[in-house]
This record gives sequence, C-alpha cells and structure tokens, in this order.
Amino acid sequence: MAPEPAMAYYALFDLDTGRPVWEGSFQGAHEYRILEGAGDRLYYLPFDIWPAAIMGRDGFFLTLGENQGPEILEYDLSGGLRRIIRLAEAVVAPSREQIGKLVEFRLAPWDPTPEDRELFTEVQLGDYAEMPLPEIMPVFSRLLVDDVGWLWAELYRFDVRAPKTWLVFDPNGEGHGSVDMPPDLDVRQIGRDFVLGCGLTNSRWSTCGATRSPGGSEERVAVMAFPHEVGFPSGLMCFSHFLGGLGKAILYPAVA
Repeated sequence: MAPEPAMAYYALFDLDTGRPVWEGSFQGAHEYRILEGAGDRLYYLPFDIWPAAIMGRDGFFLTLGENQGPEILEYDLSGGLRRIIRLAEAVVAPSREQIGKLVEFRLAPWDPTPEDRELFTEVQLGDYAEMPLPEIMPVFSRLLVDDVGWLWAELYRFDVRAPKTWLVFDPNGEGHGSVDMPPDLDVRQIGRDFVLGCGLTNSRWSTCGATRSPGGSEERVAVMAFPHEVGFPSGLMCFSHFLGGLGKAILYPAVA
C-alpha cells in the first residue's frame, strides 16, 4: 500500500498562563504497512526521519525530515520565523545499495545472536525491497544548543562505523566548522569545555561522565564508561575539543 505521512506537532507555552503562544504541525516519517495474512507489519520508510527540535536561549530551532534538504529553521519565542540556516551543498538521493548498511545500523544497539541477526536482516531486507525510497537523503538527524548558545547539528548517518559529525553555528547562524565524535557516544550536553553523554561499551548501554584534563597544547575530554552490571570504569575514550577556533576533532581509541 502507499506510504502515509505521520505528523509531528510542536507548541510554545506561556509559563505564566499555560496557554500556547504558537503551535505548528510538520510532516513526519512516512508509515508503510505490509499486509501479511490476517495481520500486517508497520514500518517507516528507509532513510526517512522525524523532524528534530531544540530550545535555544531566545527561540528554538527545527530541522524537518524527509525530502526537505539541508535546512534548519530558527524561530523566535513568539513563533515567528527568524532565519533559515541552509547548507550550500547538493542534495543526495538514497540508493537500494545502501539499505544493507541501514539494517546493520539499526541492529547495532541490540547485539543480537548470530541466528537472530541473520533472521532480522533477511526479513528487513525483504520488506524494504518493496518500499519506495525518499527522493532526498536526510541531512540532519539531531540538534543541540550548548551552554554558550551555539547550535550543534548532527549530520545524518547510517554507517555504524562512521563517526558522528556535528556542524557548529554561532548565534547569528554562521558556520564555524565541524567536530567528529565517537560513533557510540550519545551526546546529552555540551558545555564550554566538556561534552557529557552516554556510550555503548562492550555491547551494553552505559552512563558516561566527561571531565576536563590537561593535554599539552590541546584540551582533551576524557569520557569514562560505567557498565550497569559492574559499576566501575571499563573504557576510556578521548578526543580533542575546540570551542574557540573550532576544527576537526582528533579521535583517540578506547582503551580497556
């Protein structure tokens, strides 16, 4: 059957009155149903994503999903569109050859047995084969605003081995470079000189703490993972972090 777009709704509320000052609805990911006997299976189209939004100091940012291109919308606190941050890059169309990497990417957090992995992969590839693809590959997948009001936009990826790349924009919407972070680091907060997040270590989700430590001419952030079952550090990942003149981060391998 034909894909049906889901909807994402956002609203700004006045904290004193509890009333919305702005409401907006945006197209979400497309749902696709595969009929099978008496039941059916519901999927979202491959390479189709939901909008992402984040509050800033004096407004909020929103990046749309499927087929919208490399744009981030910035709104003021009354819901008025302030500016559009647009990358001057050509859009890319997804291909059938990339679906295998997407299935592997979605399996990565679950650490299935070899038998379950083979079965899941076979079913997913078979179901995706009959679905249409979006016209445009997503560009952004997540937004964050750091402690000094700069916008961080994570680029969409579907390769489990690829680092997470964040583009950084100042409060005027000007780009100031990019930072690569470990592929298994789920960033929750970015400060002036630290990053705080969660990581996947030894096939288990772990909480992480980020601490600042001197590293010669560079400032390095040490991220230590604490498995739930053990309760002591089992891994250490470091990377260079530049919040002034931002450049490519240097990744250091995890050590036991």
